[in-house]
Amino acid sequence: MAVWGSDAASTHPVGFGIASTGFVNKVRGETLLAETVAALSDADYRVVHLDASTWATLDDFHDAIASAFHFPDYYGRNLDALSDCLGDVAEQAYGWDSADTGLVIVIHAFDVFHLVEPRTADTLAELCQGAGRHGALFGNRILTLLTIEDDTFTFDSVPWIEAEFLDSTRTRSSR
Repeated sequence: MAVWGSDAASTHPVGFGIASTGFVNKVRGETLLAETVAALSDADYRVVHLDASTWATLDDFHDAIASAFHFPDYYGRNLDALSDCLGDVAEQAYGWDSADTGLVIVIHAFDVFHLVEPRTADTLAELCQGAGRHGALFGNRILTLLTIEDDTFTFDSVPWIEAEFLDSTRTRSSR
């Protein structure tokens, strides 16, 4: 079964837009984030919020993710185990269910965590992209939004959400 129908761009424009650029997008500003999350919630996506500004240690990071997605007790608390468990989430083994249109992972203050743990943050973004692709193989929609607080933060491997380009206050250097 296709994850997106031929009319997806008009029936699910926000979700389809995120998926079409790699399943993971950056977003700046609470208003745009709230509008995006509201549109996805209205389309019956399950939204999971993670506050990366509270992740002072790798233990904090693993605790938050394991709790948010109801990882099994045997979760190994390392990046390989995270990859395995996000694969299970993509297949709906836990973290959400078939009644949901899809799953949206919102990682607030991603740039703050990136300053603390750049390698882990880079890997997390890659794993979220992988979960999106993996989920699509099973007909599941997994989307991730990385919120950015610092306008000077650059993270070129992840595109800005499409609506960011309509924001005239965003500087060219922060694209």
